[in-house]
Amino acid sequence: MTSDERALLEAIHTDPDEDAPRLVYADWLEESGTVPNQTRAEFIRCHIRLAQLDELDPAYDSLDARCRELVRSHGDTWTKVEEGAKQRFFGYDEGGRGFEKYGMLSDTDLENAESLPELKHCVLSELHLYNLMPDSPLIAWPRLRNVRKLSFYCECYERDMPTLRRLLASPGLAQLEELDLENSDLNDEDVEWIVRHPNFVRLKTLALGSTRSRGYYGDRSISAIVGTNTLRNLEGLRLRGMTLSSSVLRSVARAPFYPRLRALRFDDLRCDETLIGPIVEELLEDARLGPLDTLQLRYIDMSDDSLAVETLGLRFPRLRRLDFRENRLTSETAARIVSSPWSARLVELDLSENDLHGDWLRQFRSTAMNSVRNLQLRHCGLTPGNIEQLAASPALRSVRTLDLSNNPIGDKGARALARSRHLEYLRSIRLQSCGIGPEGVRALAASPLKARITAYDLDYNGFERRWLIANGAELFGWDERDIDFLQATEDMMESILSPTQ
Repeated sequence: MTSDERALLEAIHTDPDEDAPRLVYADWLEESGTVPNQTRAEFIRCHIRLAQLDELDPAYDSLDARCRELVRSHGDTWTKVEEGAKQRFFGYDEGGRGFEKYGMLSDTDLENAESLPELKHCVLSELHLYNLMPDSPLIAWPRLRNVRKLSFYCECYERDMPTLRRLLASPGLAQLEELDLENSDLNDEDVEWIVRHPNFVRLKTLALGSTRSRGYYGDRSISAIVGTNTLRNLEGLRLRGMTLSSSVLRSVARAPFYPRLRALRFDDLRCDETLIGPIVEELLEDARLGPLDTLQLRYIDMSDDSLAVETLGLRFPRLRRLDFRENRLTSETAARIVSSPWSARLVELDLSENDLHGDWLRQFRSTAMNSVRNLQLRHCGLTPGNIEQLAASPALRSVRTLDLSNNPIGDKGARALARSRHLEYLRSIRLQSCGIGPEGVRALAASPLKARITAYDLDYNGFERRWLIANGAELFGWDERDIDFLQATEDMMESILSPTQ
């Protein structure tokens, strides 16, 4: 790396929220004349433009497709990893603006952070930690100031709490906007300390979840969240795995941030009342609730009777993401959602793990829901006939990610998807445990889907993974990396299932 490139990258790391240093770097790359640098320059410019567009903008799809193609065809040439070095997980997304935005790191990685070549090309505004040592180097890491979202993919036990507190109190996290502590082993005292610390005045999203290994936390923690003024700028709240009293759950509506909320996520909550659904309905009807664009209500025993679908879109005119996974909803509610005029605004819909058998998918033919990018219908009891109804719907034209796993659709359902004229923008499809055999896989491979889809998940169907490994290159054009990943997964499963020698 030349001194000029090092200085340009340092300018980006110093001012990660600005586009100008990135565009200057793109100009420098293009002037170098090499193919890797020129394609990287094009990607940076395209990705910055993509981040400025709304998902429903007419130019979004073509620009997104070009970004993904550049990454797939040239991404390996942009970040060189020294021979024998371990490749860490980093990834591009729509908000990365030309640089890898998020990474999964351990404290061990951070001890040698400056020697990781891939980190030089990663702004790392989203950091996911999967371990935390007593003397964590992250606390004093200079680039901690760039982090806007911090989450833990590891449980932080009682012995780790002093280190966790030192990290969260670090001046480097004063710009933090999102904090995900769902996997941390917190108690009420920890939550009270966190929500009152001045570092989190700028916090926009907070996610908390009980791991239960140190006992439940609930009422006391939620009372602290509701009662503090530190979280007054909060726009997103997720609560998972808690047992709450009905009075404390209702008190969420009195929080200073309640009128600002744009995303509300309740996941696997329990209450001292028999049904939690009516209380949640009260919270949604409260006039103080902010202009939600995301509503996630998972595993909370919602039923058709406790969900006023018709008024949901009227109450929240900005609603774009809806997730009702694993409740007690039926095809009646599903039909009401897809037939509602406000469904035209939805970009994500997840009705997975509800019993949705029946002919409700016929209504997809005439639904106003023509903007959904992410459609999740796993484990809904869908039949091959249901898939034929779905595949015939023009509403699928907007879908980029489709999950139909754990539905008994068989080869007939796979053939219906392969024949569909409306999956022209589909990029990712999950068909785990669908009873699909080699015939169904070959039908998918022979369809136009083959040229468009970049991610298939066909595990646990009517063939062994070895068959997919042997035929993946021929059927789907998978390259060596795709085959190696499948082979590594197969080897791992064999090692788990084989008896100890």
